[in-house]
Amino acid sequence: MRFTQYKGVIDLIDSVIEATEYMKVHNSGELCDICAQSLHSVLNTIENESNSSALFRMINDALNSFETDNYDSDNLLDLLKSIKEKSTLDLKYKLRILFVAELGGKWDSMASVYQAFSERDDCDVDVVLEPIFREVQYSDGSTKREVIYNDWLTPLGINHIPYNCYDMISIRPDITFFSQPYESCTIPMFWPENMAKYTRVVYLPYYAAVIINKDSVEYESFFLLNTQKHSWKIACQSDAMKALYKKHASREGENVVVSGLPKWDYAININSSKVCVPKEWDNKLQGKKVFLWNTHFSIGLSGSQLFTDKMDEFLNLFEEKQNEIALIWRPHPMLETIIEMYYSQDVYDCYWALKKRITDSSNMLIDNQESYELSFVCADAIISDYSSLMDQFMLMHKPALMLTNDLPKARFDFAQNELFDYSKIEFADTLEKQKLFIEEICNNKEDKYVVKQDNVIKQYFKLADGKCGKRLADLLVKDFVSEAVDI
Repeated sequence: MRFTQYKGVIDLIDSVIEATEYMKVHNSGELCDICAQSLHSVLNTIENESNSSALFRMINDALNSFETDNYDSDNLLDLLKSIKEKSTLDLKYKLRILFVAELGGKWDSMASVYQAFSERDDCDVDVVLEPIFREVQYSDGSTKREVIYNDWLTPLGINHIPYNCYDMISIRPDITFFSQPYESCTIPMFWPENMAKYTRVVYLPYYAAVIINKDSVEYESFFLLNTQKHSWKIACQSDAMKALYKKHASREGENVVVSGLPKWDYAININSSKVCVPKEWDNKLQGKKVFLWNTHFSIGLSGSQLFTDKMDEFLNLFEEKQNEIALIWRPHPMLETIIEMYYSQDVYDCYWALKKRITDSSNMLIDNQESYELSFVCADAIISDYSSLMDQFMLMHKPALMLTNDLPKARFDFAQNELFDYSKIEFADTLEKQKLFIEEICNNKEDKYVVKQDNVIKQYFKLADGKCGKRLADLLVKDFVSEAVDI
């Protein structure tokens, strides 16, 4: 039965107990008919939901007492309390769980939670695919809006419901998960303030907080949106992050659950043996040390100096050692749009020349897939701008190099080190340092980097054990049931 039915049964039994206690105090039988009607409703509800003859017998005994108006109050109250206890033990309910999925690249923040709930006998799980809007403003004030609505779930073997075929008002799922905090990107039916009218909403952050100050986008994302106001629960990475929720968020952290981020599970639990490497990739990467080059749209142009002579020199490193090293470039999905919208034709031409140069090479390729899983499996090391992929990659115990040009290392040294101290990660602000990193990885000196990284992970991501999704699912079910039913 649905949990709402189960709760209705328990509530009815509680009402009968309360009415019986009232009649005992007032030495009256005026509520016997109402009590009998309530127990008949209980029987009708559980008729096909329980095989317990003992429970049915107990309820019928109580019914007979009310209907004949011939009972001992104390004995009847004991019987009714036994009926409640027996009901809570024998009646099996199922929670209705909903996952609101959007971009395939963000499924990693939900995947382990989805798996945990799918494996529970007390839950039924639905997945709804929603459209996402991206809007970019031109310098003349006009805007370009892009709608993204691709079925990436079916190839993963995940059945889903189109957003326009799901009626949340009538279905009223018990718990709903979402990971898109910005309402401007979604349709109103999936805004947390609207979903919260019909379900308990749970926010799953799609990246870890490592640097937060009041002038940053991260500050708004984590503390100032309707996401924080209307979420029943928010998955939280650490006690240090919860302290910041308490200090800055609208509900002072009372809805925060320190479970670790389910997103971490995705990288930790990647099974390389189950990842199919395309022939094109295998031809370019096999037998070489592979470097993943990750660029974020917000700082990629300047932070990595993509379209300067230094970038040419960087690619020269790979072209000069075609038989020894290989490069996977994973640009941010918004990079091309940003270049097209905000940069000159010269920059746009350079970008396309860069793409062609990589695509035509014998040891370099571009990864535009929804998931980063294939790149993570194939790469021996990462060279990256500041990005959420950095800490995800380090969870695989592989070496990482942070690029810093006009993004100074000092940014990572200030007072927010209680979240994640990036100053202890290897930085490179020159081509020579990048070259040294590549050479050391080729010479099997990964431990020089990995040991430091693992120590930072252990210190700041203490719950990164691959079990965050399962831990969160168990906590949420326990809290949901205890809040809904006083047992």
